[in-house]
Amino acid sequence: MGRAPQHASVDYAGKIRIERVPMVDGDYDPGGAYWGGGLRTLPLFVIWSVGVDADGEGIEYFERGESREDVKRSVRARYPKARFYR
Repeated sequence: MGRAPQHASVDYAGKIRIERVPMVDGDYDPGGAYWGGGLRTLPLFVIWSVGVDADGEGIEYFERGESREDVKRSVRARYPKARFYR
C-alpha cells in the first residue's frame, strides 16, 4: 500500500517541494499505488527534495494533511533547515 519513503538526514538544508497528489478512482495515485481512503480521508501530499544531503540521500515521502500548509509544518518539524518552494 502506498510507496516506500526515502528520507535524508535531519540536517538537510536544500529545497523541498510539496504537492497535492491527484487521486484516480478515489484511492489510487496516477502511478497506480493504492492509498486507501474514502469520503472523509484527508488529501495526500508528496514531499520531495530538489537536491541531496551530504550523504547523497534525497527525500521523497507521502503524507496526509488538511492543507499544504499543515503538511509544510510537519515537514519543517522533521527538516528544520530546509527551504520550500512557494
